[in-house]
Amino acid sequence: MKRILTLSVLALALITGSCKKEGPAGPQGPQGPQGPQGNANVQGGTATVNFVWNASTGYGTADMTYDAITQSIVDNGAVLVFMDNGNGGWISLPYTDYSATGVSISYYFVYAVGSVRIYFSEQDLNNTYMPASAKFKVVAVAAAQKQAHPNTDWKNYNQVMQVVNESAPRSSK
Repeated sequence: MKRILTLSVLALALITGSCKKEGPAGPQGPQGPQGPQGNANVQGGTATVNFVWNASTGYGTADMTYDAITQSIVDNGAVLVFMDNGNGGWISLPYTDYSATGVSISYYFVYAVGSVRIYFSEQDLNNTYMPASAKFKVVAVAAAQKQAHPNTDWKNYNQVMQVVNESAPRSSK
């Protein structure tokens, strides 16, 4: 029994001791082609849009096309929209401003494959405060990206921009 154990240890030592790296490492391969701006999981971009007032509905709309909003994003991901506050910051939509005039104004949005529509409404349904144009940032987030960044506050512009590269949506007229 002692002899079998000794032979087993010796055989194991020979097997594991004879494994070694052969030759030097090869040269680094060529760099791959440049991918699209952004990444496969999160894409964001900025666009200035013009609002159009609809007196029969009492709200204004602005449309953008954005190819990053795919069926997969619509089904399983998220689309975020931020509005330029004019002071170097961004406001997450939906947003309501309760002004000193007593008339609240609201911005909100809907999205579909390839597009975003931003709505502007006033509490009194008049076209008193609607801007002619405004700047927005649209961010398309795949479900995998949200899972990969579980501690990101997706309504916080600065945190979202830490995981997003720019690729601009286009305004539609």
